[in-house]
Amino acid sequence: MTINELLKTIEPEDRQVLLTMLAMEGFTVEDESDEAIQRMLLIPNKTQEEGNALLTLINVSNNMGKFASKLSFTQRCEILALHRRGCTRELLSKLYKVDRRTITHIYNGQSPHYRNVREEELRLGRNNFIDNYLTLDVQNAAFAYFGEKRDEPHVNNKAANKRQGVHNMQNDMCDYAHRVIIGWVEPGIQEDITVAGWYYKDLDSEWPDSWFHCGPESLRTSQACWAAAQEDISDKIS
Repeated sequence: MTINELLKTIEPEDRQVLLTMLAMEGFTVEDESDEAIQRMLLIPNKTQEEGNALLTLINVSNNMGKFASKLSFTQRCEILALHRRGCTRELLSKLYKVDRRTITHIYNGQSPHYRNVREEELRLGRNNFIDNYLTLDVQNAAFAYFGEKRDEPHVNNKAANKRQGVHNMQNDMCDYAHRVIIGWVEPGIQEDITVAGWYYKDLDSEWPDSWFHCGPESLRTSQACWAAAQEDISDKIS
């Protein structure tokens, strides 16, 4: 495996430190990673920053394949760019083969995770960020999904309110029961809500004030929303 393959999964700050260390040892990104790592381990008097970056590289190398679905920094930025263009958590989780909770952590400004992705957006400015990460390949992957869903009818029924209200829910991702509200929500109540429909709010999650849905099907009736929420909820990430 080349150094370049590993660097693609590493965040920009660590990547720059490693590139400097590699250059000092006479390696290029096309060289094999094992030899480069062994050489960098022998560098005397490494700074704390260099040591942290090298530890990251070693762990990525050891886990490559085992965690093949782990997102790179670029992929996380792609997800945020797509979300800014209105893509749902359902679509993004399918495109990138990660759970919906990961998607939420990427775009939610209150999340302690993936801050560097949101900082990248601030650094570039939202429009430049979207232009930079929403490439033709990324767009085409999203278009392929939309093409499959294009002919499906989409009618959200406000009167289908049998499950409206507060419920106690628990699934395999929960060690305790969660209080979950099922409610009809109109656009404008929350920045990322553009379609009226049935949403859920998990009062015992990391985002107790936020409304969520699990794709077009879950928006249609309170029963559909309840069933989707039952599968979607999860405990806080410690």
